[in-house]
Amino acid sequence: MIGLFYQEIQRQFIYLKKVYDWSYISKNEKAISILQDNLDKVEWGSFSSNPSAINILLHIIKEEKEYNKKVKNQEEINTKDYKYFDYFNKIDYGGLSRNPEIFELDKKGLKERCDIYREELMKKTMHPLRIQKLLDMVIDLDDLDFYF
Repeated sequence: MIGLFYQEIQRQFIYLKKVYDWSYISKNEKAISILQDNLDKVEWGSFSSNPSAINILLHIIKEEKEYNKKVKNQEEINTKDYKYFDYFNKIDYGGLSRNPEIFELDKKGLKERCDIYREELMKKTMHPLRIQKLLDMVIDLDDLDFYF
């Protein structure tokens, strides 16, 4: 009886394994260990934009560069050394370009660049002639905050 029960569970597991929607799993940042073990089933558009997959994607690209370098130098190549060899052409570079992990923002530099415009904008908007025009239009001093 236990053997039949075990066979039924195994049959259902195999069924579930076949019907996974890999496009959703490929997007899931917490499923990276499952995805790494099943790269042949991954939906590459979703996987390429998955922030947690960036290390795998970079490793695939690095392996491809190493392989191409060896081909160019006519060195002996053992494809077994390249675990991710078959996946380089599957990377969706549109998805990769939407991956937030590939960008490194220089927040300090951006702030410095914006400070130049902030100062100029303050000079223009708070110029005494502009304030006087608003006051001449019978705008109350308390309401000036609305205009700035």
